[in-house]
Amino acid sequence: MNKFVLDYLKEYSTEVKPINKLLVSTFLRLKSITKVKNSYIQSLMITDDSSDEWSVLEKFTILLNNKEQEICFEELLELFEFVISPSDKLINGAIYTPKNIREYITEQS
Repeated sequence: MNKFVLDYLKEYSTEVKPINKLLVSTFLRLKSITKVKNSYIQSLMITDDSSDEWSVLEKFTILLNNKEQEICFEELLELFEFVISPSDKLINGAIYTPKNIREYITEQS
């Protein structure tokens, strides 16, 4: 993932929920997904176009478009790792595992 994306997220917030909302809403917007049945995903959608969150979503989407940065599902997973605190990574061993490594592990099982 490009450094500018991570820098933007760091500057935006260190809180988990705002980052999660921004990532989910951005992904849905870039993929033109408008109908979501999952209530948890719905709770993470930024929908109030008069809110500060909406403004941040607009800026982030424009930034990604200007940099021609696409976010596929794999990159989205990688970005969610950004939200995991270093202490949680240490305690729980929570880390992002790239697709090629996951596939290799699965094939070897």
